[in-house]
Amino acid sequence: TKPLLLVLPKIMGQDGEKKYLVLFQNDKELRPTGGFITAYAIFRVEKGVIASEGSSDIYNLDNTLLKRIPAPDPIVKYLPNVSNLNLRDSNLSPDYLVSMKQFEELYNTTSDAKDIDGIIALDTQFVLTLMEVLGPIDAYGTSFTTENIQACECPQIIYELERYADEPVAYEKGARKDIIGVLMQQMMDKAFNAPKSQWPNLMGAAIESLRRKHLLLYFHDQETQEAVEKINFAGRLYQYDGDFLHINETNFGGAKSNLYIGQKVKQTAKKGKDGTIEKKVTIEYKYPRRMDNCSLERQGGLCLAGIYRDWIRVYVPKGSTLAKASGTEVEITATEDLNKTVFEGFFTVRPEGTAKIEIEYTVPLKVDNQYKLLIQKQPCVEGHSYEIEAFGKKQKAFPLET
Repeated sequence: TKPLLLVLPKIMGQDGEKKYLVLFQNDKELRPTGGFITAYAIFRVEKGVIASEGSSDIYNLDNTLLKRIPAPDPIVKYLPNVSNLNLRDSNLSPDYLVSMKQFEELYNTTSDAKDIDGIIALDTQFVLTLMEVLGPIDAYGTSFTTENIQACECPQIIYELERYADEPVAYEKGARKDIIGVLMQQMMDKAFNAPKSQWPNLMGAAIESLRRKHLLLYFHDQETQEAVEKINFAGRLYQYDGDFLHINETNFGGAKSNLYIGQKVKQTAKKGKDGTIEKKVTIEYKYPRRMDNCSLERQGGLCLAGIYRDWIRVYVPKGSTLAKASGTEVEITATEDLNKTVFEGFFTVRPEGTAKIEIEYTVPLKVDNQYKLLIQKQPCVEGHSYEIEAFGKKQKAFPLET
């Protein structure tokens, strides 16, 4: 973490005030950089002192857009009744920097735009991780905790954040329209006033969240941006001189299905006739939760378990050729993005259902004595199981955490 620590004084406003846009990504409704952008906040930092300048629902910010941009093809195809690109849907690239450039381009056309020095994204898991160190957080007369509750089979803080994002009750959002900013301010106040004995645990929780991509950083200052990219805290999709795999998924269903869906990935690799690598990737989904009432006319209750409508993209080394694929409703096709070959398709999984996708392809790399493979996880994703069988050797299943 040394590169980050070297630029930390600059980030914290040692040489003058810095202003950051903080985005809350709901990882239970998965999007390419980690989650659906639910809310935002503005924080001001000067000489290490942090203050909130307010926060709100992302829909409120979308309503201030002064310019309309036609929605890109994936949104037109898979997100019904949306014809323009909104801020909430602008994180379509799996590369966080690319997505934030798009977000910022739109943000600067809103009537509420502020001059900012960077964009920091966090998810529900980051909030949960910090609270496990800090303890309960009080806001709006409610004590937010990490205790599991039966209503969602999830921690209470997650349930409350989902209520804010989802429940169709006007007073809820009206009363808590700045919930993200208030919660973050309360957490920071509690962290900065914590006894010194807690500091190592807090620092450890923050670093672990960065390593697991539950916290993503983008800065305008070039030196700072280069530093966070160097240690992979910037959510970039990297180039690699060996085999490569990145599975990126977009939940266009509106429900919070990713709270419940389990996923297993198996890769097999063998040498082809011309010395290249023949690969097969199998992705299995299991959705054990019963379906919730997700009607827009419902009087109450949360739409957590709904139909999972997934735009899937599998990033592999550039020049890879697709042999065959199965398991998707929209036929998998090969395109190029971020100097990679991309296999993309679309499928759905219903609650209490399963799905399996298989993709076979050839990688234009030759293996002599050593096979090198880099797997990059999607930001905010947690607990997906990976298994590798390559050239007669097996790597037993492991959770892809970093």
